[in-house]
Amino acid sequence: MEFQNYTAHQSDWISFLLITVVFAYGLLHFIGAYQIKSAFSLLFSRDTTRKQYSPTLKIILNANTLTVLGLFIYEGIEYFNPSLEMNYLVFLRIVFGIMVLVGLQKLIILLHSGITSTVDFFKNYLATQNQFAHLASVVTIPLLILSIYSNTLNQFFLFAGATVFGGIYLFGILKSIALSNRIKGPLKLHLIFYLCGNEILPFFLFYKILI
Repeated sequence: MEFQNYTAHQSDWISFLLITVVFAYGLLHFIGAYQIKSAFSLLFSRDTTRKQYSPTLKIILNANTLTVLGLFIYEGIEYFNPSLEMNYLVFLRIVFGIMVLVGLQKLIILLHSGITSTVDFFKNYLATQNQFAHLASVVTIPLLILSIYSNTLNQFFLFAGATVFGGIYLFGILKSIALSNRIKGPLKLHLIFYLCGNEILPFFLFYKILI
């Protein structure tokens, strides 16, 4: 793959966000390392139960994941559309868009689980997806920083970070589909198609936005 010439947008507000995210992850190491390690380890086990975080950890992890994903999309937009004027308002619109999309997904899941009597399955599914998203943000934050501040390989780090983030999240979808083994009959196939559509469609939407 041949990369375009690209200079990442470096601003004080981006530096502030990244410093805040790194500081928050450092803080989590002291106040919730055991909870996070236990939750992440269950993601790769055959155990279908999910360990819940404390409210404080959940807020910090959600905020960090939203920030990391928002910055990846922000940098992607800048890469594919170098003529656009990029600033913090664009980033805020991206974050708002992610929040609306996630909110709609959860609303659809809530309605669907009520209709199909699969509330327990989808409750576990949401916990699984949230924790895979948290894991993706932890793993890719170094690549995000390098994509912004590297002088020569920022394009590579941007694509590598986005690929790793998406790959981990996709693995989470497959893991969630595996949880459907508890559900028998035609409903199982219906749930598989539903999960694929509800999770993969947003990736196509973001792709269309970037391109």
